[in-house]
Amino acid sequence: MTRSAALVLLALALAGCDGSGTDPVGEGVEGRTPASLAEARAAWEAGGVSAYRIVFVRHCECSHAVAGPWTVEVRGGQVVAATSEGGAGQRVEPRTVAGFFRVLDEAFAADTVAVRFRYDPATGLPLSLLVDYAAEVADDELSVQVLGFRALP
Repeated sequence: MTRSAALVLLALALAGCDGSGTDPVGEGVEGRTPASLAEARAAWEAGGVSAYRIVFVRHCECSHAVAGPWTVEVRGGQVVAATSEGGAGQRVEPRTVAGFFRVLDEAFAADTVAVRFRYDPATGLPLSLLVDYAAEVADDELSVQVLGFRALP
């Protein structure tokens, strides 16, 4: 490999280009209350993003096909394409930004043990969420981490 080719590959790796057609996401800020969820949702809705590609993983005691990473394309609030690195034929929920907000709404309304999430304060995009539904039940948690996001034209 030539030195220039190696530098191009290094630059792509450092820029977060992973072939998913998304941009890497940052750390964001932590939310633990319905008020912080309302802030995130208001920022998301103010952005008016209706078409996007999102890459996320689920952290669970589950198959690779369910865990992902998932690449989902959404247009007008509807999933138009969804693929998992683990294989076809699986379907996971939530898989849209609206779905992430819905899960968090339901968790705050229910008697859950813990609800935590991180979001981008500028865009409101949920970057991670963790819901522990019952303290005495193992592996009942829902944990999602967004790896990449890009608004589409």
